[in-house]
Amino acid sequence: MEIQADGASIGDPGDGLWLRVSRLADAGIVLSEYSLDGSNWIAAHGQAMTFQDSIAYGLAITNHLDNELLAEATVSDVQLVDAVTAAGLRSLSIEDPVYVAGDPITVTIAVGGGSGELTVTETPPAGWTVSDVSDGGTESGGTITWSLSSAATVSYVVTPPGGASEDVTFNGAIGDVTIFGDNSLTAPQPIGIFDHHLDIGAVGAPGDAEYIEDDDSYWVTGSGADIWGSADQFHYVYKKTSGAFRIEGVILAYNDSGSNEWSKAGFMVRDNLTAGSPHFQAIFRGSDGQYDTQWRAEQDASSFNTGLKSDVTGDVRLERSGNTFQAYYMNTNGDWILDTAQTITMTDPIYLGLSVTSHENPNYAAADYFDLNLTLFPFNVMKEASDEEINPGGSVDVVMTVDVREGESPDIVIQESYSDGATLSNISADAGEWTDDQSGTLSWNLSGAAGKISLKYTVSIAADYKDSFVELSGSFDDGAGYTGSTGTTTLLVVAEDLGIFQGHQDIGSPGAPGNVSVDGDAYQVIGSGHDIWDAADDFHYLWMRVSGDFTFSIDDPYIGAYGSNPSSNDWQKMGIMARQELTASSPYVYGCVRSSDQALMIQWRETDGGDAAWTDASQIGPSEWNPNYDPALSDGVNNPSLDEVSLGGTIKMTREADLFTLWYVYDNEDWYQNEFELAMTDPIYLGIAVTSHTTGATSQGIFKNPQVEGTIVNVKSWMLY
Repeated sequence: MEIQADGASIGDPGDGLWLRVSRLADAGIVLSEYSLDGSNWIAAHGQAMTFQDSIAYGLAITNHLDNELLAEATVSDVQLVDAVTAAGLRSLSIEDPVYVAGDPITVTIAVGGGSGELTVTETPPAGWTVSDVSDGGTESGGTITWSLSSAATVSYVVTPPGGASEDVTFNGAIGDVTIFGDNSLTAPQPIGIFDHHLDIGAVGAPGDAEYIEDDDSYWVTGSGADIWGSADQFHYVYKKTSGAFRIEGVILAYNDSGSNEWSKAGFMVRDNLTAGSPHFQAIFRGSDGQYDTQWRAEQDASSFNTGLKSDVTGDVRLERSGNTFQAYYMNTNGDWILDTAQTITMTDPIYLGLSVTSHENPNYAAADYFDLNLTLFPFNVMKEASDEEINPGGSVDVVMTVDVREGESPDIVIQESYSDGATLSNISADAGEWTDDQSGTLSWNLSGAAGKISLKYTVSIAADYKDSFVELSGSFDDGAGYTGSTGTTTLLVVAEDLGIFQGHQDIGSPGAPGNVSVDGDAYQVIGSGHDIWDAADDFHYLWMRVSGDFTFSIDDPYIGAYGSNPSSNDWQKMGIMARQELTASSPYVYGCVRSSDQALMIQWRETDGGDAAWTDASQIGPSEWNPNYDPALSDGVNNPSLDEVSLGGTIKMTREADLFTLWYVYDNEDWYQNEFELAMTDPIYLGIAVTSHTTGATSQGIFKNPQVEGTIVNVKSWMLY
């Protein structure tokens, strides 16, 4: 048996261990302890946790291996008591694990549990200045002491002296129980133009970095499983910065002691220093020097990329304007190529720097960075809407903050465009002048702007607004060569009447929001996402809950590109889907239409998280099931506008017990297309699914006259999760 206290293994004499978990409700702390004799308890870990007033407690066991195997444990002398050990949890006011000499840090200690007087002692790093001790605490000989009669949160301020260069620890106790939480900080290690370097995540071996002054270059080594998925492992050389910037230079990546083809190095922007931070990076692979752009848009979420490019030189450029991040690479003709622009919310200050991961713990990858040029632009423009949705007949407030760097005084002109059919009101500005041409463009002239300027307006739509989105996009120009985009804010227009459907939402991480628009019996479903395929899906889903057998049909189905970032993939698809859950990995059966030729097919996933499959054995073309479709008008993957394509045809899905069958209707007769047998537990989801097959790009599925025969189940909120 093994037990760990804050990651360190503790020996067991072989006769079993006494374990104790305490909840300190008065301080919001949960404390775990162990004992080798049942009398002398040793605190193992403390954690800040918020629970509801009523909670469940008990015994839990897992074999940690296989659901078909069983684990067994013997537990005796189980007790529930009201008396709990006194404990404390320390937190620091800085996010970084690195301190900055001269910058004050507020230390907070939540104290709870125990009985009678609680004596709290705290020893800050030696030589650091202590001030603002709360709650009657006193300092003597480098130790702060509080005497508390009940649970409390105490605090003090500590300031590292100028020239501080050592890693430090904080030590404290409640009685003889060590205070948990944040207990160490790292000394800054400036390197070239950067503030510090460190490993992110649980790398297999420590990384390192060196600035070579003779040729103004940086040599960085790093281990780590990858920079991908929902958590990263790599070595990072970074600079804290704010506002808009551009960094460019040459990157040469090497596998070094590793061999994985996806070892990589690049320029990275990161919101924080946790393993799951939102980020945006332009990278080269160490194995073959190919280029890619990768990003994570939300904390602890999935990662995305644009795909490898081989026509590259090693020159790369990364820019930030507002929350729009752009990545460029130089091709072998010497041209800068914009690979992608992504909108990712990051809060200043953010982290800009150099990243290396080996993709192969504990081996190393390495990279050489040279000809680095960092430009901090004179101002930044951030845009924020009060809501992500807008109701027909409703409005949303928008605030644009122009943050001018200290010492700059640019002449800024900002133009903001808004969708046809939308109107603006309540326009204001802290400085300068504004004009609204009443036909889609709002302009501000901020001559000689300084500091932070707030620009505000309200966007409204009429009750009969027909589009699925209101888009707010714009540009800026300082007249001195600095131009850019204010970013695009997309407001989803709420479809107030979905007809026979009960809800709609994005499934997975499609990269761009989807939506639904309804006009009588005509429906538009807009979706993004990498695909409905593999072990997890990204798409938009318009659904109802059904139970038992059903027949569901739609008329005039069509799938094609949509919006300001339209998909051009020939595997955009839409169609009828029966799905067990609203999770990305759920089992499903899907009768769908493909964009390139509007062909009809069936695909499925049999198990949660299993691989998807499809059959082309009886794949049918539009000339058979959709006689009104004219491929000469649609021009395949070029995706025409709707007035350039003739719609027609009907597709239908039926369920009889576990058998799902896809049909097409021709001359008012049902023609068999394909079938798949899949056991799903009632109620299930039935509806229309649309994917663009390209993360962040959008497609539209069009259909009319949805008809269902079967039992529609009332939706309760717990069914949706």
